[in-house]
Amino acid sequence: MLRNLHYYGRYVCSTLILCLPLLAAAQNESDLVVVWDANRVNQLKVSGHIIEYTNVAVTIKLPSGGVRQIESDRIVSMVTAWRSEYQEAEDLFHEKQYDRAEKGFRQAYAVETRDWIKERIQARILWCLQAQGEWSAAARFYAEVLHKTNPQTPYLDVVPIVWHTLILSPAMQGQAVALLDSSDLNDRLIGASWLLASPLRARAVSALTQLELNTNKRIAILATAQLWRTKLPVALKADLEKWQNVINRLPLAYQAGPYYVLGQLQQQQGESALAVLTWMRVIILHPHGHQLNAESLLAAIKALRQLEKPTQAITLCRELQNEYPSTIAATQTSRLIKQLQQLQLDLKAASEK
Repeated sequence: MLRNLHYYGRYVCSTLILCLPLLAAAQNESDLVVVWDANRVNQLKVSGHIIEYTNVAVTIKLPSGGVRQIESDRIVSMVTAWRSEYQEAEDLFHEKQYDRAEKGFRQAYAVETRDWIKERIQARILWCLQAQGEWSAAARFYAEVLHKTNPQTPYLDVVPIVWHTLILSPAMQGQAVALLDSSDLNDRLIGASWLLASPLRARAVSALTQLELNTNKRIAILATAQLWRTKLPVALKADLEKWQNVINRLPLAYQAGPYYVLGQLQQQQGESALAVLTWMRVIILHPHGHQLNAESLLAAIKALRQLEKPTQAITLCRELQNEYPSTIAATQTSRLIKQLQQLQLDLKAASEK
């Protein structure tokens, strides 16, 4: 089941990536937006030229000359004719060559003329910065570029919120404190998420408690999920269902981080097999969340070791080494593989007695 869930997600993502250039070419430079109908039952196709894309709506100029707006939460996909510079950077991005992809996206941004595509490129640059562990630069880029360009950006899933323990330099700690005083809700959420595992944890908890009461439901729910990180030591088995219900209220794009924390609670409550599946779900929901995905793999490996499934755990260790080699999580794999290989021998010896 674990293997099927993990590779199904990868297959879907790979298929979509391969199809985009072909679909774009077929449109002859006309954009195609696939949307749900009003009842969220059937998918409809709308052709034209995309003028603007925000977290509220996408605006399309129709072939007839008219203009149509479609709510953003009804959008399934958008297909356009990508410039070669963008496509080359996108290929590097999906190959996890984030340093080269970042440079490529910056070049693509310089030659792109469509504002809504330029904003997508900004979001890709932000993903690249996070993947390289450049959290400080990512937070600045969000505030000074992406949010400044469009306060209603639809790419809020790239906001550099941290769900695992982050080692802060004095400069990053100062930056996080400054973010807590920002007027932007996402800035405050970023700062609090960074500080939760720091000596300034109390300030982070206070900020998150305030954000929980915000009328912006996405912010409020994410703040609640961030506070789960502080409640893990005292959380109960009954909280498993409560936390799952909270996650269900979020759009899929924002569920990965909360699922990572839910997996920790499942593990703590003796549901290790379920926790492994939850951490694999993080990777499927958040394919570009390089650092979080590496931490999820590491957590799954340790859970599988506890379940005495060393072969599966070694397989995930190899994946962590190959797919996320530059992460802190990957530095633990050599030691873990030795432990798991010894566990294999011990289990074999025990079975032969």
